[in-house]
Amino acid sequence: MIDQIAVVDCQTLPEAVKQRTGCSGFFDAFVQLFEQTGQKNLVYTRYEAARGEFPDLDDSSLRAVFISGSFSSAYDEDLWIQTLKHNIQRARGRIPLVGICFGHQVIAEALGGKCGSVAAGPEVGCVSTQLTARGRELFRRLSGGTLDADTVCLIYFHFDEVQVLPPGAVLLASSPSCPVEGYLLPEDRILCLQGHPEFGATTELMPALLSSSLERGRLKLDAYWSAAASLKVPQDGHAIGACLLEFAVSDPKSWSALRPWSPK
Repeated sequence: MIDQIAVVDCQTLPEAVKQRTGCSGFFDAFVQLFEQTGQKNLVYTRYEAARGEFPDLDDSSLRAVFISGSFSSAYDEDLWIQTLKHNIQRARGRIPLVGICFGHQVIAEALGGKCGSVAAGPEVGCVSTQLTARGRELFRRLSGGTLDADTVCLIYFHFDEVQVLPPGAVLLASSPSCPVEGYLLPEDRILCLQGHPEFGATTELMPALLSSSLERGRLKLDAYWSAAASLKVPQDGHAIGACLLEFAVSDPKSWSALRPWSPK
């Protein structure tokens, strides 16, 4: 039996982005990232959040659920978002969960945290974030020691942020513009990041999203040029992506020796 990684895709991408990148949703970028990590014997399955789809938690082949980014807000009242929150609550503690951007936010909202608009303004582009001591140790262990740094650089594209962590969450990373860039719920095997490691798997995705956002009025011209220039900076998407996949498929004993965790 081949192990399954489920990706709950929370966004259908604009047609112009599809044509430029070949990605119809964020699922495609995740698959490219996962395949580039070298992990074998895994199958990746897409579930469309807008249709209320979620993997069968009793499926013995299911190893983890990734929840993608979205143009929506985690605090919106749309039915599909409420359904997704309910499914997150059902999955908590039963299967590893990994949330990225909107996924990071909606998991927080579902489990007792709070999200809102980014107080410092939208965070767009390649940004260096500071790892906490816990964050550095976690990624060092998940990477087998190859990622051992105080900071990581990821691509970001978000207008909302986690403002209050869910109870029991451990802060993993922060930046001056966004205090909660990542968190862990260790007892439930939930790992969430605000940044997009999957955007590093295809060089065209972020430029296409920037162009689309500028055309639709979601970005101002100065923010567009600043973000575009930042993409020239080397980023750690592949290294972090490998860590996330390792978190999803590994024996938790490989990293849970860090316990007792405390939300500090």
